[in-house]
Amino acid sequence: MEFLWTAPDGAVFPTERWEAHGSARGVLIYIHGMGGAGSEFHTLAEQAACAGWAGFALNLRGQGRDPISKRRGTELPLAEIEKDIAAFAQVVMKKHPDLPVYWCGESMGALILAHMLATRSSDLQADGAIFSAPVVQLRKPVSPVLRPIVRLIAALMPRFRLRPSLFVTGKAEAVRVTRDEEFRAQAKLAEHYIKAFSIGFLNTLGDLIERSQDLSRQITVPSLVLIGRYDIYVTVEQIQAWYDQLASTDKALKIYPDAYHCLWNDLDRQKVIADILSWMEERETIRMTRS
Repeated sequence: MEFLWTAPDGAVFPTERWEAHGSARGVLIYIHGMGGAGSEFHTLAEQAACAGWAGFALNLRGQGRDPISKRRGTELPLAEIEKDIAAFAQVVMKKHPDLPVYWCGESMGALILAHMLATRSSDLQADGAIFSAPVVQLRKPVSPVLRPIVRLIAALMPRFRLRPSLFVTGKAEAVRVTRDEEFRAQAKLAEHYIKAFSIGFLNTLGDLIERSQDLSRQITVPSLVLIGRYDIYVTVEQIQAWYDQLASTDKALKIYPDAYHCLWNDLDRQKVIADILSWMEERETIRMTRS
């Protein structure tokens, strides 16, 4: 169900809500990735709601459902985005006080979640975190020669747009993020779809990717990391290295041998969703035992 939420600066964003079936046992807050939207968590969120998890997803500033159209695909103001997420979480927790809160970030959303948890700048309540396909490195890293050129262009022409695939495959083409052809077709027609992003946006994202290695060493909450073997953006080996550095003493890594980037919108979705729900169930059993 969609509802409107007012950000700290007064901007009104469309957001998503999935009410728990019966009494809520906990809260699951979703953070989408680049070019995505809160609605893309629907498959996971519906099943989580059936299991008693109330779900909420904010549409991020600078993405396709930003109410200010000129910012879409042009700006990635991380400090403002994190303020939005923290304020949104406060609204959610007022609605569901005294319940455990889990977070689920996908792709770029997983990086933003990692940054917030590592820096503790927003004092998030987090009983657990799910990092789905966090782009902690690029499968084909940007060369040390090209990186300063990208920064220079971003400084001189920050609104110049490029397709992100140029940094992934070297070609201006749509990349394969799932084997589900129906989802791929629907995503291209969705109102939030953004074909190309500004070089300023991509440069800021690149900086966040470069910082991700340090972030993992500061994340102490229970963590579940998910990755598909055929992810177009990041390799299993890169994710494994990032996972190994996670400071959390309660962590798990799930690798899906046939899956691509959008795990709950791929053909292995039922396995992925079952793993997420099972992991949260286990964490809650441990938490209740200790309390």
